[in-house]
Amino acid sequence: MQELFYLHIPCFLKPDYLQKQTRRNGSTNNLNLKKNPPNGESNFLTMIELPLQIIELEKDNYHLLLQGEFQDKTPSCWIIDTGASKSVFDRNLESYYEVLDSDNEDDYHSAGINQGMMDTTVGKMFFVKFGQLEINNQKVALIDLNHVNEIYEKYSSCLISGLLGGDILMQYKCCIDYERKTIRFHIP
Repeated sequence: MQELFYLHIPCFLKPDYLQKQTRRNGSTNNLNLKKNPPNGESNFLTMIELPLQIIELEKDNYHLLLQGEFQDKTPSCWIIDTGASKSVFDRNLESYYEVLDSDNEDDYHSAGINQGMMDTTVGKMFFVKFGQLEINNQKVALIDLNHVNEIYEKYSSCLISGLLGGDILMQYKCCIDYERKTIRFHIP
């Protein structure tokens, strides 16, 4: 997996200022490209951009895949699902999560466009890494994704580990660039 860049932007800079500076200079050399914020400053926002694989399952039916890895370095492949409110994890990958007890009935249901309501289990995924972004102890809906992997094996060698839903996409203020086939995560 190749990480495209790390960018630290002072939060007080406006996006139009950044665009003008980039256009004027033709590069981002003046935008403080560093791995860590200077002197532990808290007004810096880290952004990482990672490559996406775009798969056309049917004519004009595109799905976005993101490569990741678990703590033991096992590769994982994730569908970016901008329409899902929660992230979903394959319940068959038992060594990477634990089941959680929940008294909230809504935690146990997942609505699918094609399938109506599906019963799910709530779990805590221990660790997944996307580039330099590490996500620990993420609450997820646990669903058997065998049917999803049967579909994807025709189009990709990836084994789908889960779906990144709105909970993670909003938390990291993700931005998808279809032209460049990338996704940006803003790390607080």
